[in-house]
Parts: sequence; structure tokens; C-alpha cells
Amino acid sequence: YIAPQQRASAVLRAVPVLRGAAQTARLPGRAAVARAPAPHHHAPAHTDDTNEFHRLWSALQFLYCIPVGDTQFTVEELFGEGLHWAGCTIIALLGQQRRFEALDFCYHILRVQRVDGKDESVKGIPLKRMVDRIRRFQVLNSQIFGVLARHLAADEERAGVEHVRCFPPPSAPIHQIN
Repeated sequence: YIAPQQRASAVLRAVPVLRGAAQTARLPGRAAVARAPAPHHHAPAHTDDTNEFHRLWSALQFLYCIPVGDTQFTVEELFGEGLHWAGCTIIALLGQQRRFEALDFCYHILRVQRVDGKDESVKGIPLKRMVDRIRRFQVLNSQIFGVLARHLAADEERAGVEHVRCFPPPSAPIHQIN
């Protein structure tokens, strides 16, 4: 359990907003509050905004794709598919699925590996094992996005279909008490 937690901490430190670029402000009588610096007009998108959640999830998924040792637990063994469902659901609800699929770090590594076909170890990480994990996560993500697309249909798709029917109340004899 320690190894995935340490890897998650390393990724969160690598994300600029969470690493320390955020300034800490102390309000009178309250605890310290982290405040991100104002983005520049020419700056790249920031991960502290919901518009960029897919980037944060991409970084976390990259961590999950790194193969672990024989004595360590994988993310799937620790949490099952629930973590992937949570990330993909948030991405789908924010409407960032296409951006995620186009800009995901792992999918980029997979595309590059398909072109060059290298099977070596980079900084102690066997590339073939990592690419196999990326492929499994890509299939899992596409299945989750498919299920979510069926159940989270947009309102304009449902607008032409009437789902509620009104029936008149049954007529019953009126009894009067004299």
C-alpha cells in the first residue's frame, strides 16, 4: 500500500499548482488557505480549474500504469475498477472525454511505442510491461465511457421523446353521508 501512496505523492508534487506554486494565505482567526496565483493571459491551462481535470486524471493514470514489483500491489488490486469509474465519470460529466483521449500522457506513450516498437527499460521501468498496462487501461476507459454515454444522454437527445404520460383519475361513485 505504501508504494502507490508514495507514487501518488510524487505526481501531486509534480503538478505545478499542487507542488508549491500555490501561495499560502493566512486569514485572521482561520487556518492557512492555499491560493493559486492568478493565471497569465498567455499561460497554459492550469490544473486547479475544472476545465483541466482531464490533465490531472491523466497524470494519475500515468502513475497507475507504471508496473509495480512482484511484492507490491497494483492499483486494481487495492481499489478495483472504482477509481477508474470515478475519474472517467468526472471527465464525462465535465464534457472533457475527447480532450482526455487526445491529450492523455499514457495514450501518447502508447502511440509512440506503436510507431518505434522499442522494448527497453527507461529509468528502471520496463516499457513493454507499461505499454501492456496502458492498453488495458485504455480498453477499460473506453468501456466506461461507453456505458456513461448510454446513461448520460444529453437533454437535446431526449427532447423529442415523451417519457411522462398523464392519465385521468379513475372515476368512482361519490358517496354522500346524510
